Amino acid sequence: MLTQKVTLDMKKLVLLFFVFALTLGCSKGDDSSPEPDNTSVNDSNDSTNDNNDDSPDDKPDDSPDDDPVDSIVYNLTEVGSSGVSGEATFERNEDNSTTVLIELVNASSEIHPASINFNSKEEGGDVAITLNACECAVSTTIVATFDDGSPITFDELLDFDGHINIFESDVLDDVIIAQTNIGVNSN
Repeated sequence: MLTQKVTLDMKKLVLLFFVFALTLGCSKGDDSSPEPDNTSVNDSNDSTNDNNDDSPDDKPDDSPDDDPVDSIVYNLTEVGSSGVSGEATFERNEDNSTTVLIELVNASSEIHPASINFNSKEEGGDVAITLNACECAVSTTIVATFDDGSPITFDELLDFDGHINIFESDVLDDVIIAQTNIGVNSN
């Protein structure tokens, strides 16, 4: 009886260690949770004005925005009862391509294919850009072109009529487990 209890306790300890190691191994070190809004935007200049002059003459109301958007975060929501959610972060690169970082929450450690599709998630649409599959719930893809080879910049992606789909697996590539609207559909 004591041997069974010790063996059971050791199994629990090994399982706990495995889960801890898996969490560390699959984590990219970002412990932020999804925002309650569908998107959040980070401007390129997050610092405050050092001269403390907040007069309206600094920037007229009709002047163009001198601080372009450098990144935007879209919140992925579960589809059905998958329980999978997460974030898709679009970051501007120096060459005006886009780094798309997907971080899933409550996803299995299986490979989950991902794509940017035409139209809103409510309308559905064909794949426009195939993203790298999520491995250990994370995917990073540099996007500079559509799948057909035509170019797309960071700014064009921010105005794109599309949505992101995350799929159950390579085998179940028609089962969507999380998605979000992007670009013009995110509002």
